Amino acid sequence: MRYRRNVVSPLTDDDRLPDGFGAMGGRYRQIFDGQMRYRVQDDDLFLDLAVDDFYPRTDFFPSDAGTVSQDFASAHYECSGRITGAVRLGDRSYEVDGLCHRDHSWGTRRWDTLLNHRWMPGTFGPELSFGSIAWHGVDGSLRQFGYLVERVRSSSPTRSTWPSPSRLTARRVAPEPRSGRCPTANA
Repeated sequence: MRYRRNVVSPLTDDDRLPDGFGAMGGRYRQIFDGQMRYRVQDDDLFLDLAVDDFYPRTDFFPSDAGTVSQDFASAHYECSGRITGAVRLGDRSYEVDGLCHRDHSWGTRRWDTLLNHRWMPGTFGPELSFGSIAWHGVDGSLRQFGYLVERVRSSSPTRSTWPSPSRLTARRVAPEPRSGRCPTANA
C-alpha cells in the first residue's frame, strides 16, 4: 500500500495555528511545542513524528554567496537531527527512529538566476553533520561551499574556517552536560 494526496486546498483561518501551521482543515499539521512535530490524520494514514535537533538551526551560506543568498535562498536555515514517532498506513504500523535533515528558506525563489545547482546535506548522528552546495548561475559563475558541524566534548566550542577556494566552514558545538543536546553553535 502507498499513500498519495495531490489536491489543491486553499489555506483557511483554521490552518493558522498558534504554535505552527496546518492544511486541509487540520489533517496536516506542523507545530513547534519545544520540538518540531509533524502530524497527519487522513484517510488510511496516521503520522506523528518529532524532530530533536543536533544543533541550532543555522544559515550556513557565506555572506558573499552572491545570488544564492540574495536571489534564491534568503534567510536559509538548515539543521540535522533525530526523528522519532509512529506511522500507520492502512492496517500496517511502523515505529520510526532515524536520522533526518531539514531546511527552510523565506522569501522569493528566483529560479531564473541559476542554470543548475546541487545540494547534498547529511548526518552521521549527533557527532557529525555536513552539507555541500554547488551553484551555477546564469551569469556563468560557479559557487561552491559547504559546512561541517562537529560535536565536541569541550566546554569551549571553537570555529574554524578554511579559506577559498574550498569555501568550507567547520563549526564545533558543545553539548549540554546533562542532556547531550547541542544548543549553541559558534559561527
